[in-house]
Amino acid sequence: VDMYRFVSGSWTFLREFTPTNVPDVDPAAFFGRAIALRGDLLVIGVPGEDNNTTADVGAIQAIRNSAGGTWTSSSMVTYSERMNPYLVANAQFGASVAVSTRSVMGGAPEYDDPASAITNVGLAAGFTNGTSYTHEKIENPSKSSGRQYGRSVAISDDGTFVIGAAPETSATWAGPGRVYFGNINL
Repeated sequence: VDMYRFVSGSWTFLREFTPTNVPDVDPAAFFGRAIALRGDLLVIGVPGEDNNTTADVGAIQAIRNSAGGTWTSSSMVTYSERMNPYLVANAQFGASVAVSTRSVMGGAPEYDDPASAITNVGLAAGFTNGTSYTHEKIENPSKSSGRQYGRSVAISDDGTFVIGAAPETSATWAGPGRVYFGNINL
C-alpha cells in the first residue's frame, strides 16, 4: 500500500506499507485488498489472514499517524479476536473496510453461518475508532446463501452505515445485489 499527498500541484510519495513493515501480517494474506483513510487513521483489509490453524479468517490492520507525522501500527483487529465464537474458515474479514471519525467497519462476505450451515451469507462488524475496539456484529437480515453481505461497506461520522451484498450468480442464488442501511451506536 503506497501513500501519497497532493502538494503544490503534484503527488508526493510519503510511505509504503507492506506485510514486512507492518507487524503480525502474513505476506500471502492479500494485504491491501481494501483500504480506507480518514484523517490520521489508515485501515487496511487483510482478508486472507490466517488465525492459528484456521485459514482466511481475515483481519483489519489499523495504522495511526502520530502528531509528529510518523505512521505507527495499532493492534490488528482480527475477525477471530473480536467475533469469537463466530470464527469460521474462509470468512475473509477485511475484504471491505470503511472508517469514520469514530468507527471502523469491515466486511466478511464469505462468512458461513455455523449455526444454520448457510454458506456465503456474509457478515459485517463495526468497531469503535480507538484502542479497545469495542465491536458490534451486523448480520445479514436475509440469511440467504450466496448473498455475500459485507462485500462492500461504508460508514458516516454519525454512525450511519451502508452494507452491500453483491453476490455472484451461482447454483444456489442468482439475482441483483442489495444495499442495507442502518446505524451503529459504538
